[in-house]
Order: sequence, then structure tokens, then C-alpha cells
Amino acid sequence: MLRLGVSLRTRLTLWYGALLALTLLAFSALLYFTLQQSLASSMDERLTLRADQLRREVGPSIGNLLQPEDVAPGQLESTLGEFAEPGIYVQLVNQRGAVVAAPPNLVGGVLPVPRDSLQAIDEDRPIFVTLPVASGDASVRLLTEPIHMTGTGEVVGAVQVAESLSPFENTMAAVSRLLLSAGLLALLLAVVIGWLVTRAAISPVFRITETARHIAETGDYRRRLHVTRPRFGHGDELFFLAATFNDMIARLEHMLESQRRLLGEKLGIDHVMAVVGPSMGGMQALQWGVSHPDFMDSLVALVPLARTPAWSAVIVEATRKAIMLDPAWNNGNYTSIPVNGVRIWRDIFFAVARTPEMYRDQFANPLDVLPWLKTQEDAVLSVFDPNDYIYQSWAYESHDVGATPGMSRDYAKALRAIKAKTLIMTGVKDLLNPEWEPLEAARHIRDVRTVTISPESVTGHFAAGGFRSADVEQINAEVAKFLDVVTRGSERLR
Repeated sequence: MLRLGVSLRTRLTLWYGALLALTLLAFSALLYFTLQQSLASSMDERLTLRADQLRREVGPSIGNLLQPEDVAPGQLESTLGEFAEPGIYVQLVNQRGAVVAAPPNLVGGVLPVPRDSLQAIDEDRPIFVTLPVASGDASVRLLTEPIHMTGTGEVVGAVQVAESLSPFENTMAAVSRLLLSAGLLALLLAVVIGWLVTRAAISPVFRITETARHIAETGDYRRRLHVTRPRFGHGDELFFLAATFNDMIARLEHMLESQRRLLGEKLGIDHVMAVVGPSMGGMQALQWGVSHPDFMDSLVALVPLARTPAWSAVIVEATRKAIMLDPAWNNGNYTSIPVNGVRIWRDIFFAVARTPEMYRDQFANPLDVLPWLKTQEDAVLSVFDPNDYIYQSWAYESHDVGATPGMSRDYAKALRAIKAKTLIMTGVKDLLNPEWEPLEAARHIRDVRTVTISPESVTGHFAAGGFRSADVEQINAEVAKFLDVVTRGSERLR
């Protein structure tokens, strides 16, 4: 998708303006061509009526006068003059197309007799053509109608009636200018109104953005959006977005503060020897070190992240969609667990939390993994809370120690604020929390040691899960050695 670098409000206004412009263009084109056809049809009807009247007038007396040399000067001009008007021209031609009587009001010329008209006379049928005239007037619309000999019905010539197209063309030009001016004015007014309306429509998005920016800059998770429940109905999408945002921030605040309050307010503990956690717990451990650098002597972070990378956000989004696209989830108002969505969530999790090598070593027959996978799905169906996971996933993907109050979103500055001795342990081929990210974070921590968990086993994210005895033994040994340094051989614990 193209990223235009413009605001949502501007994009909505542009889309609205473009849609309206297309609508106005289609309407104007339809109106223009409808009017054009109507005026052209009216012109043809006028020409037909005048030609019929002229043919009836000259028909009974025409006899053999359709040879030009047989017509006395002025013999027919008076008759034609009765039918001629400004911009209306009439003339008589014989069967060969020679002009018998020219238009009395067409100065300096006669109406052309094109080949199509001659063919129509031979075929005894009327014909309309549009063509220029020699006098320099605008093009004319010309009707040629055959004249028949009285008694025999033989075609002996034709009457030609023409009307100047100047009024028609001037009218259509005026209509074009009017439609263009009115269309541009309507489009301008619509864009202005659309700009004002979209401001009101997406004002909740502005408030969410402002609140999110405030939280990112200050770390004040007490900030909330003002949400008023509608009197009728369940609310629109923006209402649910704002309400969900508030719930997410509340969960984040609770996750960050609950442990500190438990220790400080309930247990009266104002200092600990170590803060330890795996996976998301390892992420919280690093956050503890940044947010409360004097609260602990050491940090032990197993397969953690200091800042959630794009790859991990993609994985989490996929697991979240698996649940939320299940109709049974019902926008979070489920009455029974959305089984299909949870099964897909579980499958994605086992695809990234473990490694191909683990599956290779576990299943000699590759297809044996499928019944095993179903067993893993079944195991969580009775204990898994989809909404709880969704809120955790939002906290997970938004994790960034640089967003800590006072750090100005400076990743390196936040990590340099950690005072505690730090042990970071990573898993080989961790597809959930890629090992490169905590190793990058370690470059900015002043007193840190990094260790790879059982590199020969290649257990990825599961390396910190206690599923292999070799992994557990190494973790225990490394943590014990690390804490022995922190406690100075347990001296500080006495």
C-alpha cells in the first residue's frame, strides 16, 4: 500500500472529492449528451417539417422544370423565399444534383450537394448530413428529400433544407461552460464541507493519537480517553476503538504497576536482589531495570526483547486475527470460546516458538506431528481466555524501553539507564523473539553478560521454557553463577 505521508483527514477528503468529481463528471456528461441529442433531434424535426411543406408547395407545379435552363429567372425564388429565414436555407435540385433554385438568403453561394445526398435521391430516400457552406457561415445541418412527378411518382429532383449550426453550437458551448463552472463550484464547496465533516467524524482518532503520543512521551498510563456510551444502539466503530484503547492502556498500566505495588505496598519490599523473567517476563525484567534502576541488584532476562521488532509484531498480529476473525469471538462478547480461532492461534504459536530442528528430532514420521498438534490445541481450549491474550498481545507489540518516561523514545539512552548487573540468555533460531534484538540491546547496557542457551539443541524460544533437561541445567548453572557474583558468594544474603 502506498504511504502518502498525509493525514487521514486529508485522505478522506481527497477520496470524497475524487468520488464526487467522478459523479459530477458522469452527471455532466449525461446531461450534456442528452441535451445535445434533444436539440439535434428538434432541429431534424424542424427541417423535416419545412421540407415537407416546401415539397407540397412546389410538387404539383414542378412538372419538367427541374432542368436549370428551363427555369425562367425568378420563377421559383419567390416560392423559396417564403420558406427561407435567417439561418434557414432552401434550394431545389434536379435528379442529377444540379441546382435549379438557389437559396435566396445564402449570399454568394449555393448549398453543396454531397455524394451521399445524390445517392439518396437515386434511392428515393431522405438523408441528413452536416457540412460547411461556401459563404463562410458555420456548418449547416442539411436535409435532402426527393420530389416525385405527379401521376407517375418518378423521382425528378429534391428539395434541400439547411439550418445553420451556429445557434446549436453556441448553446452547447454555453452549456459546457455552465456545467464546468457549476461543477467546479460544487466540488469546491463539497471539499470544504467534507473537510469540516471529516474533522468531526474522525475527532476520536485525533484524541486517540494525542493520548497515545502523550503516553509514549511521558509514560503516564493513567491518561484515558473520554468515552460516552451512546443512548441508542451499541456504538459505532470509533466508539469501540476508543473503548478498546482505554482497556488496552488500563491493562498496560496494570501490568507495569501491579508487581511494583505488590512488592512495595503489600509486602513492604523496597529492594530486591534480582528480577527474573522469561519471554514476556524477560521483557518486563528489562523494563524494571529502566523504570526502577535502583530497585534491584540484578536482572535475569531469558529470551527477552527490549523493543518489539516488526517481525514479532507480524506474528502477534496473525495470532490475534486468527481469534478475532472467528465469528464466535463476536467482538470480544463471546459466550463460548472461539474454538476455530484458538486452534489456529495455537498452531501459529507452535510454528514460531519451536524450531524446525525440534520437530525433526521429535518426529521420525513427519505426519505424526498433526495428531500431536491437535492434542496441544485441545489442551488449552478449557483454560485459554482469548480476550486476555489479545490485550497481552497489544502490550507485547507496543513494548519499547525507549518509551519510558524521561527517555524521549531513545532506545539506547533507556538501556544505558540500567544500573543492575544483567544476564541475558537467548535461544538459537528464536522465531518469536529474534535473538538479534536482545543482543543489540546488550550493546547499550553498562554491565551485561549474554549467553546462548544450549546452542547445539536449537530449541528457539522454547529454550527458556524448561522443556529439555539440558536447557534447564544450563540455565540453572548460568543463573547460579551469575547470582553468586551478584551476592558475592551469598555474602550479601546473610
